[in-house]
Amino acid sequence: MRVNGPFAECELADLHLADSIQPFGAMLVLDDDDVVVAVSANVDAYLDTTAQALLGTDARESLPAALDLAALRAEAPASTGDEAVRVYLRTVSVAGRQLSLAAHARAGRLVLELEDPGAGDVSLGDATHVVQMLTDRLEEAEEPADVARVLMNSVADLTGFDRTMLYRFLPEWHGEVLDERLTEGVEGYRGLRFPAGDIPENARRLYRLKRQRIIADARATPVPVVGVQDGMTLDLTGSELRAVHPVHLEYLANMGVVASFSVSIVTRGTLWGMIACHHRSPRVLGFVTRQACEMAATIASLHIANLERASHLRELDRLREALERVWSEAERGGRIDVRSVLPRLRSVFQADGAVAWSDGVLHTDGDVPPPATLEHLDAACAREPGNAVQAWSRVPSELIDDPEVARVASGLLRVPLGRSSSLTLLRREQVESVEWAGRPPDEATHEHQLGPRTSFAGWREATRGQANPWSAAAIEAAESVRDHLVEERARAVLERRASTDELTGLANRATFLKVVRERLTDAFNTGVVLLLIDLDGFKEINDTYGHVAGDRLLELVGERLLRATRDADVTARLGGDEFAVVMHRVVGEEALGAAAARIVDTLGAPYHVDDQTLTVSASVGAAFALADDASDTLVQRADVALYAAKDAGRNRFVIATGTDARHDPGDTSAETPA
Repeated sequence: MRVNGPFAECELADLHLADSIQPFGAMLVLDDDDVVVAVSANVDAYLDTTAQALLGTDARESLPAALDLAALRAEAPASTGDEAVRVYLRTVSVAGRQLSLAAHARAGRLVLELEDPGAGDVSLGDATHVVQMLTDRLEEAEEPADVARVLMNSVADLTGFDRTMLYRFLPEWHGEVLDERLTEGVEGYRGLRFPAGDIPENARRLYRLKRQRIIADARATPVPVVGVQDGMTLDLTGSELRAVHPVHLEYLANMGVVASFSVSIVTRGTLWGMIACHHRSPRVLGFVTRQACEMAATIASLHIANLERASHLRELDRLREALERVWSEAERGGRIDVRSVLPRLRSVFQADGAVAWSDGVLHTDGDVPPPATLEHLDAACAREPGNAVQAWSRVPSELIDDPEVARVASGLLRVPLGRSSSLTLLRREQVESVEWAGRPPDEATHEHQLGPRTSFAGWREATRGQANPWSAAAIEAAESVRDHLVEERARAVLERRASTDELTGLANRATFLKVVRERLTDAFNTGVVLLLIDLDGFKEINDTYGHVAGDRLLELVGERLLRATRDADVTARLGGDEFAVVMHRVVGEEALGAAAARIVDTLGAPYHVDDQTLTVSASVGAAFALADDASDTLVQRADVALYAAKDAGRNRFVIATGTDARHDPGDTSAETPA
């Protein structure tokens, strides 16, 4: 029975589930009990038996003893899921014939693959020499691309293919040929880009898991793999011989390629790029050559990862040092908030514009889009849940029709700071002239289609809606900005709660007393005045209409007090229906009387709470600070004046003079002192 093959459209197919192999080797698959559950139809060319004779048998009895299944079970590397696949290699002698054997375990099955060694293989000594030379040259490579070039030349030396290319993946999985080695008469692709659809995600996954891949003859007829069960699928992710999807074979044919070999460059689990080799005629590479190339790529990948990590840490240190200067400068100027540091953050992150929402209030700096576009951006970002930093360097498809987004927000780095608060850094569009290897498909109409391209001629395009990408270090530094600003906001909330009245938002008693002490000891705070305020008739309103209405009335009183006083004055709620105002630079009793009368008049106007009209009046006691006043002395004299106002009939103010309180109705039409 044929093993079921799910090949459909190439970009949607499970490429690792194959039903055939390339004909330059044979395959056997054993289950956990060493039962042969699948075998390639050409196994008789390598073992003195047939596929049908092997299927369903105990491999310990049906396979030659030279294969040494016990040793293979012990040595064959096992992998599952997204782990990279490694193989165990050895040479075996079967009926006087030397064979190369590769073994690996995958999905609970042992996969054995047999090949003829000799043809297309370098000696172990030559392979070791090339890898050693690569290691020596890597010491001189200072940039990741230089390391990859050293690898490309080593692979070219080992394989002898007509074309050897260094292919680097770009952020959106397009690819660019950074360098190449060609034999005479072979077309080159250096500097050209290939669209992401040429190597779809499912193929990239295989390149990441199986680090080297050979197609010995794209025109050869695949050999079927037969299984003991109808519909059985085989996970051939780690196979050396796995057959190739017909679309990829046609793609190679359109490039004039008959044989290909690739070795992957993987850094920290991500496909960085690959060395892609092409040949105009069939070419088999032996196990030793392929493994030497994989070993060289592993060494180069580690070196690239180390260089990138070092570069990342250098940039991150630079950003952190710059941010420390931002925080230090902001602290010297007062409390840190996103509005105060917006221009400096824009400079640190090399952004063209910056937008901050702070408790629903908008602040901007630099080149930012108009309000309507800001709403579109905010809505697009809000669809991402949580508080993770968001970054893009290409305009999302849902915003591509807004020209202002492309102009100033092709790059976006958004830092959530809690409800109704965020920081967004913007980068302008950077138009770039890109030369493609053939015109890429229209993404709008070929989003889920893949077909082999027939032309690879250079085609130049001006890319739009793209910005200089944000580095991983910039994103990590943005996360530290989020943490710092969120902590500052939390600290400010705690400070505000500790210093303000929870109901009205005015200063509380502790803050009021602190301000009085500070004003009295500050030589610049001349003409310090204290006003104590009691509401007349508030208890009756509380008893009649309830505490909810009473609390709302107190909130309205606080709002009116703020309107009736100056920005420099400190207004406080001391508790219950008691309020206070601390003023300074008040010149004379006439000015103070005008301020007190304004408060009495303002607080005495009717209040509208729900459907009720409520009325209270205010009694005010005021006192000028004397030269030798302590805070408690000043409060005491203002308190005496307050009780004098109540005794005099309420709804009025009294100004204390010296140690005595004197009633003064004041001029209620006078202005608040300047």
